[in-house]
Amino acid sequence: MGELHKEVATFLVGASGAGDGSPPLPDDEVIKGLLQRTTKIVSAARGLCAKDPALSSETLDAAKVPKSTQRFMVNVALAEGLLKR
Repeated sequence: MGELHKEVATFLVGASGAGDGSPPLPDDEVIKGLLQRTTKIVSAARGLCAKDPALSSETLDAAKVPKSTQRFMVNVALAEGLLKR
């Protein structure tokens, strides 16, 4: 699991109130939090595809995208219709 995945997982665990005894976040706050993180991820994919529409491993390495996250970013770009192959 990469740092990106850990951030989302940590948010979800915190939002549920698990572990620290705090009450769970309201649904609308969980949705806002997920939307913010998703927007950030899609924006990163857009930026990478703007540099290299094929999103090569060289581009990902140059952008210092961790190896554990590279396939995920390619899949995000593919799902968003950003890749030109």
